[in-house]
Amino acid sequence: MQAKELFKLLLREQLGPLLRSEGFRGSGPSWRLEHPSGNAALIYFQRSRWNTADRVEFLANLAVASRLCWGWQLSREPERGPTASPSALYVNDCPLWLRIGAPSSEGRGEGAWWTISSGMRLAPLATSVGQALRWRAIPLLRDHLTDAALCRWLEAHDPQLGWPPATWRLLYLSVLLAAQGPSSRLDQVLEQLQDRAAQDPRPPWLAEHVTDMRQRAMTAAADAARAAQPPNTTRSPTARLAKYRG
Repeated sequence: MQAKELFKLLLREQLGPLLRSEGFRGSGPSWRLEHPSGNAALIYFQRSRWNTADRVEFLANLAVASRLCWGWQLSREPERGPTASPSALYVNDCPLWLRIGAPSSEGRGEGAWWTISSGMRLAPLATSVGQALRWRAIPLLRDHLTDAALCRWLEAHDPQLGWPPATWRLLYLSVLLAAQGPSSRLDQVLEQLQDRAAQDPRPPWLAEHVTDMRQRAMTAAADAARAAQPPNTTRSPTARLAKYRG
């Protein structure tokens, strides 16, 4: 059997059943695990552009999409349309994104490409990929499905992973933290973004983003205060929000 057909067989007969048993939905190379918060874990098996009918190389892309970050992306890119769905996300839609592959003797963080050749036995390869999914990929994705866990991931980010770069890491953190209201953590992130905007205003909307996140934090705090008030109470905690105005 040719390598390209063996790859389809691997997905259909080996990896698909494994992922379904772990709660993922999907088919072929694309799989998704929903979280009650609206966040989602994504696994996509990416083939090399240099593949042939007799040789297929592939990696597994892992990502966690945040509902909050996805909504922010749509507000920033209205041309994607209000009906856009996070079923096929770009890498910069996801606060967590990395690749895994076969164990590499070169010590590369993403691993080597898994390789299928025409006529080969699939069992050893299926075991290798299955172990990588079950022991590394799926636990990592499950552990980071909440926004709080994504914040911890971004705050402890290893630059060697490549994504997100420094500015995008701060952008994602600001979106996630602003939803919780004003905080010293948010202040620190916004101050770093403000410094970056002063030194190198790229992306061009960076300074505007800082102002927007301060307003979002105010709104989140006001909404939480109203929800916590007993009936017939109109007092609002404006003093705490004064530093975020303007």
